[in-house]
Amino acid sequence: MKAHIKSVWYYSIFFPVVELLSATSIGLLVWWGAKEVIHSNLSPGTIIMFIMFLNLIFRPIRELADKFIRCKWEW
Repeated sequence: MKAHIKSVWYYSIFFPVVELLSATSIGLLVWWGAKEVIHSNLSPGTIIMFIMFLNLIFRPIRELADKFIRCKWEW
């Protein structure tokens, strides 16, 4: 029970931090991209592509957290 509580505690810290980093990076990308689109240096499709890339980067980190918690539960 103590191990389960400890793993839930770690998950409750780790997951929001990853989500915050993900949201911040997408927000900064949209802010910078909008500025570049206005100056005609970048197309909107390129911004969408980079947002998709960021999601592809952060998805394995989220899955790693899920697997870590499930692994702790099985012990």
